[in-house]
Order: sequence, then C-alpha cells, then structure tokens
Amino acid sequence: EDYKKLIWELNPFVDGFTDESGIFHFSTYYTDTQNLLDTLMLLYGLEDNKRMHEPEIYYQPILQSNLKGAIVYDPNFISYTGDLRSNLLIQRWFKDNHVQINYQMVVLGNRFIALGDQPLLRAASIFDFCNILASIDTIYCFTTGTATLAAALKVKTFVFYGKGHEKGYRHSLQNKYIYLGTDYRFIDQVKKGLPELPHKRFIRYTETLGLSPYSAGVLIADRALSNAFERAIHLVKNPIALCNWLTVEFVGRLNEDKVHFMDANIPIENVAYLVSMIENGVITGKIAKEIKEQMCLTKKHPQEIFDQNPDYKPLSDTKEIEAIIHEVLKENRHSVADYKNGIQKAFNALVGQVMKKTKGKANPEIVNSLLVSSIAKED
Repeated sequence: EDYKKLIWELNPFVDGFTDESGIFHFSTYYTDTQNLLDTLMLLYGLEDNKRMHEPEIYYQPILQSNLKGAIVYDPNFISYTGDLRSNLLIQRWFKDNHVQINYQMVVLGNRFIALGDQPLLRAASIFDFCNILASIDTIYCFTTGTATLAAALKVKTFVFYGKGHEKGYRHSLQNKYIYLGTDYRFIDQVKKGLPELPHKRFIRYTETLGLSPYSAGVLIADRALSNAFERAIHLVKNPIALCNWLTVEFVGRLNEDKVHFMDANIPIENVAYLVSMIENGVITGKIAKEIKEQMCLTKKHPQEIFDQNPDYKPLSDTKEIEAIIHEVLKENRHSVADYKNGIQKAFNALVGQVMKKTKGKANPEIVNSLLVSSIAKED
C-alpha cells in the first residue's frame, strides 16, 4: 500500500490505472541511451523521444539532520544484479576507492550482500526510506528499486552490477553505474594471494624440487624453517643440497645446543652462500662442515670465516696432488689391484685416502681425474 500511495496517489498527473498485466522483455527493448522509464514510455507510446525522463515522485521528504553528509550502503536487491554473490568484491572496491561507509540499511528478505559491522539504518516504511535518502549525501546500492527512488530524490547514487548484466537497464542517467565483473574472478585472485597450503608445498618439494618425502616432511612440519628455505632456493643451483645442509647440518648441530635455527641468528642467505661455495668448487664438503661449525659459534658470514683461515684454502696445485696420489698408490697396492679387477669400492677407498692426506682441501673431481690417469699409467 505504501508503494501504491507513493507512486500513484501522490502523483497529481495520474487519472487512473489498470490492473491489466503487460509483457516487457528488457533484452529486446533496452538501449544504452535510455533509462528504464524512457524505455517503457516509448514502448507504450507515451514518449515523444524529445527529452529524457527521469524518475519522479511527489512526496515531500522529512529531512533528518543527523544523517546530513552520510554515506549509506543498501545491501538489498530484488532484480538481477549480475554475477555478484559475496561481499568480498564489494568490500575490496570500497577499500581500493577509499570509500568509508557510515551506515548500512537493515537486511530485508532473502536477497542481499551485506558488509561487516557498520551501524544500521532501519526504514519502517517506504516513506521513512525516502526521508533517509533525501537526508544523506550518497547511496551505494545494486540494480534495484533503491536506485530508482534515489534518482527521483536527486541523491548521489552509485549502482553496482556484475558480469551478465552489462546490458541491463539503467534506472537513471543521473546515477553512476559501477561494473564489478565476477565474484569467481575475484575469488581466484584472492586464492592466488593466500599462503601455499602445506600439502601443495609438499607436492612441489617432492615432485618439482626432487626432495625426498622425509626431507620435505621435515620442512613442512616447521613453517618458519620452510619459509626460510623458500627465500634461499633461488640462491643455489641444487635445492636438495640446500635442504640437506639446512635440515641435517645446521638444524642438527643447533639441536645439540637446544636452539632453533630461526633463533640462532644465522641468516638463511649465509647457509645458501656456504652451499654455493661448494657448488662452485671454492671449498670441499669437509671444509664446509668446519666453516658451518664456526658459523654456529660465531654467527659470521662463511666468506669471512674462509678468508680468515688459511687452512680452508683449497688445494689446487695438481703437482702437489699428484705427489700425494703417488704416495697413496704406493701404500695401498691391494686396493689398486682390486680396482683393476673391477671393484669400484676400492677406487672410492683410494679417493678417501687422498682426501685424508690433503685434509679435505683437494677438489674431489680433480682427485678422481688424476687418480684414474695415475693408475692407467701403471699399465
């Protein structure tokens, strides 16, 4: 009855109306240059197409001084609004556009997209709603009756609509219509910004990086440690080596002192640097373990520790290495014979003896190459 009185009884230009139903297909008759009222009037021969007609009402609102300058959001809608279903998209738009909502209209019915804990406004009737609209500065709403009523009251109006409603009707050319796209696209963007779930990270560690299930499990079980590993992956050639040095060498050593790696004041970047020194042939694994020990004790950078200790310098003089190999071959004839008979373990034993005599400073690849050539010369 309120709607009937507002639209018909208060309109001095209406002599009567009919209850006869009509058919109107927006998709057939709507054009971008007309608002809803013009479209209907043209369709039924009531429009001369010489001027734009905006919605009109003849009720005189009662202004509420406490709402002066307020920005209000109406979450309710009846008409189709496009692909808008959750409040995440609406909240993000307000945030990105620095809009501060002062009040939200009370939810009515089953179709709404409400925000958070904004103060609520309640309208007991359509006339109360007119009073509110006429008193405020701005209304944000959907493609529904609020937009028409606000246009009739000359209120600054912003109307949200989503994908699928691009060609929907426009209540008034005075309103500003805001396209928000689709909730699904927004939710996909939100998901991309969420932290990687543990099981997803486990799969990536094992299938992409090649970590063993055990090593991946150790990292996944400790999120802080896993995040540290993530920050250093790009600093090394082999993430498996980085994982082993982090979880076995450093975490294992620090556990002896009952100190968590993240509390040990050893930057993960320093661990990666140590691994890269091995990868680049600057130091051997044995020397790296000694530097690791100094890192745990002094918290110094591995390069600084390396520079301050002459014993950590690699043995690169091939003549010196060849002399040591000659000694090893002379002292281990049984292993030489076994290797010549196809026993690979014997060769590994010889390499170990050379590395022992060089105190781990010789490059294993150089030792292997020189050892093979030295044995071959014996034949």
